[in-house]
Amino acid sequence: MPKEPADKDQAVSFFKQRFKQTIATHKEVIDKYKEGFPLASKLNKKFPIFFDANILLRLYSISFKARAEMKALFEKHASEIILTSQVQWEYVKNRENLINKFFRDVTNKIPDAFTSEIINSTNRFIDSHKIVLGDYPKIEKSLSKLKESADEILVEINKEIEKTKELKRKTTFDDDFLNLFSSVKLLDKLTDDQIKTIKEEYKQSFDNFDKGELEKDSHKVFPGACENKEKEDDPYGDYIIFHEIMEYSKLNKVDAIFLTYDTTKGDWLKKDGSAIIHYVENFYLNTGQLIYILNAERLFEQLLKTSIESLITNATIKATRLLSSNTLENYLLNSKWLIPFEQAFVKDHFIKELYLNEINDIQIINEMFENSFEDLGVFFGFIKKHRRVNKLGALRAFFLLNDKNYQMFDSDFQKITNTELNDVVERYKASSI
Repeated sequence: MPKEPADKDQAVSFFKQRFKQTIATHKEVIDKYKEGFPLASKLNKKFPIFFDANILLRLYSISFKARAEMKALFEKHASEIILTSQVQWEYVKNRENLINKFFRDVTNKIPDAFTSEIINSTNRFIDSHKIVLGDYPKIEKSLSKLKESADEILVEINKEIEKTKELKRKTTFDDDFLNLFSSVKLLDKLTDDQIKTIKEEYKQSFDNFDKGELEKDSHKVFPGACENKEKEDDPYGDYIIFHEIMEYSKLNKVDAIFLTYDTTKGDWLKKDGSAIIHYVENFYLNTGQLIYILNAERLFEQLLKTSIESLITNATIKATRLLSSNTLENYLLNSKWLIPFEQAFVKDHFIKELYLNEINDIQIINEMFENSFEDLGVFFGFIKKHRRVNKLGALRAFFLLNDKNYQMFDSDFQKITNTELNDVVERYKASSI
């Protein structure tokens, strides 16, 4: 007979139900999971839907077109959405910073980029060819008009920027997403004693887990297991969220869906995107219910009938696909593969490096990602683990992986060889053989 789930009066505990599976419970959970998954994967209204904090926070790093698409989807499922206390705190803690970052990194850099790449370049061309242009008065006159037009465009850009500052204020103080999330079911915080116990059990689990042996010791992984080094001050968030969902499911006798973008570390989903079955078993032994942990990226693409990547990038680069510092910074900000890395300021010499490597269009970069045979989630996870880089460094690492002839240059256009980044890419290649 299958083992009975934990007693209804017993506190939920991932730690206490670890390694308690039997053949009977293993088969029972797999059968139930297989039966319910088709409905869960379509967000059937019988399931409450729990969000990871990254679902909420990424909304402030994407284009406004993409935000409208996501808002409509969330409104459709508003009655099923539940936000745990831990997710609420992470959202509130980071929301305003992300709003500011989006406008600072994308919008406020446009005037500087236009001045540097258009106006200054035009002025330099005129100055450096002044003598020759004297023999071509019509061309000289046209260039003068071009300069005047560029100056006028800069005035218009600054006017538009002022409008976006008002949009930033509106986003901060009259936020459609904040209004939406405040209207869904919000869970109260667990008691101080519960949080204390959860943190103690997390520490005990972590002491017996080697992140470097994730594949070999996959049966030991637990929610938040791979967070410790990145969040040494507070690595407990995912583990608390899992317990909050268990508490709700047990009390309300209902299965649950949990959506996350956090799919590269291997402690919510396997690195291939499939479920970690012992999480489902542990949840069942604690609550008598099932949890369906789903890759939100993949799910939203299916429900919206388009890729999240296309929603994000089309709005930000549609004015020009030709590479410049500005268009590449927009691309870096919104590329789904580069989300785990810090935003980078793109200098002119890097744009020239790309041109020298025959990469002169955003579409070329998109196609390189789409046509790569690598598991990019695993690759970028490896890079993040072994080398501290920003989005630009991660993109360079991808180019080194994708093209053995890719050549890096410094600001003086001297070739760069034998860098630490090269070494990390080579180590990844060796580890994936």
